[in-house]
Amino acid sequence: MSQIDLQALEKKAFRTVFDDGLWDLFIALALFLFTVAPILAGRFGLGDFWSSVIFLPFYLLAFWLFRIAKTGITIPRLGMMKIGAGRRSKIRGLQWILAVVLVLGLLFGVAVTVFGATLRSMNWMFTAVVCFVFMFSFTTAAVMLDVRRFIYYGLLIVMLVCGGEILFWRGFVTHHGIPQAFGLAAAVIGLTGLILLIRFRRKYPRTTEDIHDNA
Repeated sequence: MSQIDLQALEKKAFRTVFDDGLWDLFIALALFLFTVAPILAGRFGLGDFWSSVIFLPFYLLAFWLFRIAKTGITIPRLGMMKIGAGRRSKIRGLQWILAVVLVLGLLFGVAVTVFGATLRSMNWMFTAVVCFVFMFSFTTAAVMLDVRRFIYYGLLIVMLVCGGEILFWRGFVTHHGIPQAFGLAAAVIGLTGLILLIRFRRKYPRTTEDIHDNA
């Protein structure tokens, strides 16, 4: 088998890992924070920072469930995969890029908290930053992981956030429409993940040996 065929085989196998829908469900759970946090900030007086901090255990629980699902659903059907050096380099690059973007977003959030009156008076500034962070992050992940639907998720979030901002300025919603935008995005992405998970389980049944070993 030629080197090109091996690279194509590795690429196909790597993409299959994302066909189980578990990453989509994890993303949906993460977006749920942006649905609830603004409501908590206003209703219980927690502030934007503490209303987000209290969800850290929720993230840990979601990631723990994600690892369990990967171990119990994906690995028994696809097995363990050892990726090549080139793809590992891409993944490390993606991690660094996303880390930088998240840090910059965090710094902007701190600036909003400290100089809230000034930054909020910039109208669409907050919305523009949110759209950039999510669109850039999802597009970068889609390109480097070769998962095209992540681009669509980024576009969906951008459109919903902009729509929520428009509804906010027209007086139909509060909190700049963030709860509505991310709630709908989480619902769509979560439903997509659930459909992918069901399809994955049907397409890749457990092997006879695996069923026998776990009986």
